[in-house]
Amino acid sequence: MPWFFALLLFVVFGGLSLARYRSLDLGPQFAAWLQGIWLLNEGLEPLTSITERTLFEGQYAVIMWPIAVVARVVPAAPLLLLLQAGALALGVVPLWRIARGILDLGVETAVVLAIAYGFQPQLHNLNLSEFHPEALAVPALLWAYLFSQRETWWRFALAVGFALTTRSDLGLVVI
Repeated sequence: MPWFFALLLFVVFGGLSLARYRSLDLGPQFAAWLQGIWLLNEGLEPLTSITERTLFEGQYAVIMWPIAVVARVVPAAPLLLLLQAGALALGVVPLWRIARGILDLGVETAVVLAIAYGFQPQLHNLNLSEFHPEALAVPALLWAYLFSQRETWWRFALAVGFALTTRSDLGLVVI
């Protein structure tokens, strides 16, 4: 059931973000991410002319290197938007498992929680406001909490490690 909700949310989030991209309503920050990916693929320093900063300045989003590799064969703009939409939608799966396993809630309550997660205004704002690599950390941080409660520490470390590749200062959130 949580995977169905995640798929449904991905279709909604992905459709909304691609519609916004198609309307040419994304701002200069999104263009900076696209230019940085292009620069990485050309083997150049990802110093964008839009922000006059590198892609990694301030947040050190290491995840952009593998994304840039994928962007060699897939158009970068839809890739970024769909990755973000997919990550935000995937957050419903660990949330469901937390509700059912750790909190011992019933199926009906877990469904309500999944629906509330999908209708969360901040989640929609994040999905529709350009691209933020730290949005990819949302499901990783939820999985990390789940793994910490189950005391599966190597899985916890993997989830936290992935979250830190999206933004280096998320270590403060984990602490």
